[in-house]
Amino acid sequence: MNGFQNSTVFTVSELNTHIRDLLAGSPVLNRLALRGEISNLRIYSSGHIYFTLKDEESSIPATMFNGAKILTFRPEDGMKVLCTGRVSVFVRDGQYRFYAATLQPDGAGTLAIAFKQLKEKLEKEGLLDKAHHKPIPVYPFRIGLITAPNGAAVRDLISVIRRRFPAAEMLLAPATVQGPSAPAELIRALRLLDRNRLCDVIIIGRGGGSAEDLWCFNDESLAREIYSCETPVISAVGHETDFTICDYVADLRAPTPSAAAEKAVPVQSEIEERILQSERRMFNASSRALNHLSDRVRLLASRPSISDPQYLIHERQQRLDMLESRLLSAASMRVRSLSDRLNSASTRLLLSDPEHLLALQKQRLETMRSDLFSALAGTIQKKAGELSALRVRFSLTDPGRQLSQQSQHVSLLSEKINASVSRTIDRKDRMLSIQREKLYSLNPLSVLSRGFALAVRADGTVIRSPGELPKGTPFSVRLSKGTVGAVSDGPISKEPGEV
Repeated sequence: MNGFQNSTVFTVSELNTHIRDLLAGSPVLNRLALRGEISNLRIYSSGHIYFTLKDEESSIPATMFNGAKILTFRPEDGMKVLCTGRVSVFVRDGQYRFYAATLQPDGAGTLAIAFKQLKEKLEKEGLLDKAHHKPIPVYPFRIGLITAPNGAAVRDLISVIRRRFPAAEMLLAPATVQGPSAPAELIRALRLLDRNRLCDVIIIGRGGGSAEDLWCFNDESLAREIYSCETPVISAVGHETDFTICDYVADLRAPTPSAAAEKAVPVQSEIEERILQSERRMFNASSRALNHLSDRVRLLASRPSISDPQYLIHERQQRLDMLESRLLSAASMRVRSLSDRLNSASTRLLLSDPEHLLALQKQRLETMRSDLFSALAGTIQKKAGELSALRVRFSLTDPGRQLSQQSQHVSLLSEKINASVSRTIDRKDRMLSIQREKLYSLNPLSVLSRGFALAVRADGTVIRSPGELPKGTPFSVRLSKGTVGAVSDGPISKEPGEV
């Protein structure tokens, strides 16, 4: 411990705390602006944002508490930002980091980025799809106005609506149209008019102003409330060049409050003129219809049946006489038809009498017996003729005589076969003898019978020259009737050409 007598001994926690206090006491590090690029971004459900700020050569971890709740845009990896805050040490890890108090995009405006991000988000969810837009009623008699109660916008709306459509009733739901509290008041006014079915159409908007002044109309909650409204909504925010999220979500966008009033209501004088024109067309059509009916009445009155009722009675009597004649004729035809059917039934009844049927069956039986006897007589005569023919055929084809003829034929064939076989055997025998003689003449051992001998080695190979038998070499000599063993005494003489 002698080396530490003049030194202050810290624990790790004390050291990290001391460094944190030193950094907190630095005016520069306690309040500074830092520019860099976001990476490793993490946003937690608590609203805290953790990220890394980096440039081309270095990086520093950073934290922004409740950042997700404070910022009007959503940070992203790769976004270049400008932050204000302080540098401090997290005592537990001994890691120093930057604690951001504010954060804004570096370059492009914060509001522009927030607007773009929210528009893309709502567009992906389908809130900006025009297929969901509700039609604006043609004749709205109750119009809801959501705007500031003392602004120029409400005066313009009331003036235009009264001038164009005095029959319309206007309901004003006042709300703040600028500042942090504006979105909540606008949403409350929308719910009041829509959920209570107080009007036919709603106009929401305000006069012109800066992007910051109009920013409450870019609120996400307000956009979703407009989308969920069952009452058609017209957005009229700012001037013609101003666009807000409400303009995209609403069922109809108007460039100014005055234009919204014009789009919301028709011109009453034009409606009255159309009504007058319709009345004139209806009057003319009624007059034409009345004239047509009058002509028809006159035409009917000129008919004899109308001018002279007796004529109509005579016409009906004549028609009645014709019907009576047709009825009598039909009745007569019906009586004749029934009489014919009765006669036919009587005939069928007579034919179905048992005695009559028995007589008919006896007659049919006699006829069948006669036909049967005739058929049997014919069949017997035919079979007798066939029997006579068979007797003649059998007399011509006596079995004994046929057997004798067949025996003679078989004997003749046997003689021919035996002669042919004998000739064939003799010819084959002669051919075999010739082949045997040829084979014998070609057999190399046949010369042994004429006194020749064949010298062979022990392995059976033929010895052709005395030079192949050195002295003392054993070999065999094959004769015509056996084989003898021998031992070579060496060559006695040499063949021509041997060395």
